[in-house]
Amino acid sequence: MAAPAAPELLVGWGSPALRRATLSLAATQLVSWGVLLYGFAVVAPEVTADTGWPESVVAGAFSLGLLVAGLAAPTVATGLTRRGRQLVPTGGSLLGIVSWPALPRAATSSS
Repeated sequence: MAAPAAPELLVGWGSPALRRATLSLAATQLVSWGVLLYGFAVVAPEVTADTGWPESVVAGAFSLGLLVAGLAAPTVATGLTRRGRQLVPTGGSLLGIVSWPALPRAATSSS
């Protein structure tokens, strides 16, 4: 006698709960990356004008920041494993929220 089949709605990508979770994650990632990454294109001209740095230096600093984020990925992965999947992304989002409004207040030095 064969085992009863699992209900189709509770298995695989067809699960309503899994579809909702995937859609929620996609939406939050879109907004987070849109604000934190593409927002830089909005403030970069002001940073260039305020500091007098060439655009290449400002873009290079941004790229360096992305490199540092990539190098930090193993540490973040370890934190995810040890502390749980909710704490690390939530902390990163909160840090982004707190840091973004502070960007215009960052002190600049003139040569």
